[in-house]
Amino acid sequence: MLLRPWNLLLPIMLAAASLVLTSACDPCPKCTAKRTPTPTPTAVPTLTPTPTLVPTLTPTPTVVPTLTPTPTVVPTLTPTVTVTATATATATTTPTATPTVSLSGNVFQGPMVGSTVAAVNVNPANGTNSGSPIGTATTNASGAYTLTLAPPPTGPVRIEVAGGTFVSEQDGTTITTGKPLTVLLPSLPAGTTSVDINPLTLFIDILTVTNIGQGMPFSTALSTATAKVQAIYGLDSNPDTLTPSYTAAGVGTDAGNLGLILGALINEDQLLCPSAPGGLALALAEDLVDGVFDGKTFGAAVPYCGSGTLPAIAGTSDFQDALAGLYGLQLITRGFVFGGTNNALTLNGVTPSQTSTSVANINSSILQATTVTNTITAGPNMGTTQDRAGATATLLQNGTVLIAGGSSKGAVSKIRGDAVLYDPTTNSFATLPNLMSTSRAFATATLLANGKVLIAGGLDGPADPTPVTNKTDIFDPATNTFDAGPNLSSPREHAAAVALSNGTVLIAGGDTGSGGNVLNSTDIYNPSTNTITAGPAMKNPRTQLMATTLYTGDALFAAGDSNGSTPDGTAEIYILESNTFSSPIAMANGGREQGIATLLPNGNVLVAGGFTNLDGSLVATNTTELFLTASGGFQIPRSTATQTTMNFARANMTATLAPNGMLFIAGGDSVLGGPGLITTELYSASADTFAMPTGTVPLGGGNIGRALQTATLLTNGQILVAGGLTGSPTGGTFTTSTSDLYTP
Repeated sequence: MLLRPWNLLLPIMLAAASLVLTSACDPCPKCTAKRTPTPTPTAVPTLTPTPTLVPTLTPTPTVVPTLTPTPTVVPTLTPTVTVTATATATATTTPTATPTVSLSGNVFQGPMVGSTVAAVNVNPANGTNSGSPIGTATTNASGAYTLTLAPPPTGPVRIEVAGGTFVSEQDGTTITTGKPLTVLLPSLPAGTTSVDINPLTLFIDILTVTNIGQGMPFSTALSTATAKVQAIYGLDSNPDTLTPSYTAAGVGTDAGNLGLILGALINEDQLLCPSAPGGLALALAEDLVDGVFDGKTFGAAVPYCGSGTLPAIAGTSDFQDALAGLYGLQLITRGFVFGGTNNALTLNGVTPSQTSTSVANINSSILQATTVTNTITAGPNMGTTQDRAGATATLLQNGTVLIAGGSSKGAVSKIRGDAVLYDPTTNSFATLPNLMSTSRAFATATLLANGKVLIAGGLDGPADPTPVTNKTDIFDPATNTFDAGPNLSSPREHAAAVALSNGTVLIAGGDTGSGGNVLNSTDIYNPSTNTITAGPAMKNPRTQLMATTLYTGDALFAAGDSNGSTPDGTAEIYILESNTFSSPIAMANGGREQGIATLLPNGNVLVAGGFTNLDGSLVATNTTELFLTASGGFQIPRSTATQTTMNFARANMTATLAPNGMLFIAGGDSVLGGPGLITTELYSASADTFAMPTGTVPLGGGNIGRALQTATLLTNGQILVAGGLTGSPTGGTFTTSTSDLYTP
């Protein structure tokens, strides 16, 4: 049974006869460039005996409180003398002050105000509290506390914090603290000690108790837990020594990185549990007790947000999206580093580009709290008449997956206007009764910050007088219905869409149909006004291009077909701040189209596969290249020490970043319009290498290949691969309604 060290926190005694409280006055760290030192006494108090022989502590001019120790009676000594007369002499001894610990520091999710801070002795044999609090204090408006313990405790101590409020560093919202924070200390020797308390110190505490339960001595358990949490978040310092910084001066330091971590955690908490945020830190601490973030404590679901449970990806993918949009803001719809109204970074003038290196370090480090399973099992069928390829798939905020549109090539060939909904709790699909405003394949679909989905453009149907549409639909998960949205400035299919950090959606490129124009135009959708306006033009026209957001808040648009027959060999960066595109950037391996581009935890972008032009024909490639965000260019040449090419040439595949940081590439076709491949690839960003075929698993049990399928990361950590174009046993191709579930 997991021991919870906060169980003894509630019946805290609010006063003790020997305790005098003061409030430290540290300024709010979001307003300073560095941590304000915890006030320290400047001199040892001078003991001045009073006429009644009761010593009084005379404080120094600092904020150290005046203490009145227990009166000491000075004994009267009667010495023996050798003279005939008897003399009585009185000797006076200097009183000895009781040793004390002056403990101070800061409590942060945001600065926690009005919280009760209590020190409790800890039994080192099991890590549980022993006895009543030995001292209490209350945090001030800056989240600072000071308490004095006399005499110093003789063993380990836990500092517990409960109650109060804090202001979100994400948006300035005041949040009531419903769950405790703690820090576990090996000892508190006499003197002055500074100890900061935050969610990471809670993680260390609970992980230490687990380590003790597994047979580790207290000191080993604590040091092991501390080292693990530091490694998971890429910190060189013990979190209990850090006050978070949200200033430019803090960028790149442990204090600045802690600020990014805490900002991402509260941002995630507010989005996952909008009705009652404040409980994510404790839930993640319980999740981590078995050493990995998987939403479970030794196999048992972790309670979170009232009667709910913690998503399996809360400590990994959700956190990474909440930090800087690693998953394209499609899991968590805003990133802390991108700022906003009342955001602590914005208030201090810190920009996303300044934090991108720190973000890459944190996101790469988090992978140490993950595992690798690497299996594929058959998933449910979308429905007997729900075969489709070229559809869109979107993970909704309620955990279900919307798969919309696409084309069918089976008993009936058509462009689809319907949609299905996958529910991971029942592992089943349901067909939605409501249709989109038009049928569409090769459209874009983007999750919006309000939880709705924008579906735009696409191929409407060969029989249609205008086969490519400029129509959009807005899917509302509250009602499971589609409503017509505003029209695009131009009909477009095979376009690329990204969710920008300001909440808008940029839809770029595409074409107007077979024999039509390849577009360099863009559209920007604003969900707050439900309007579409023309965006800036790309420098080059591109269709069947690849796109992804970057940690800087900008977006990369790469390659594509430039004129209907020639793959483009350049990329452009959309710069959000100026609403412009950069000059074209030469790619390392020439032109490609219908490949993939994926933002990696280290901040680089992997561009892989697709079709290249060989002697006037489109040929699938297994080549890859890396866009280096830090330098703004492609790596030339790639490493020769690792396998940087895929095992198989492929285009029209899916690429999904798993919670363990591995990129899962599935299916695709090796010839234009050919049957789908059953093979998959695993790419490690940290090693910049692809696993050999023996380290991968086939789709469809090795029987069903897929091209133009969908692939979606689920909140349970699995990846749903659905539909696609597959081969027929009698030759030719057809669309499938089957699905696979990949467990990373």
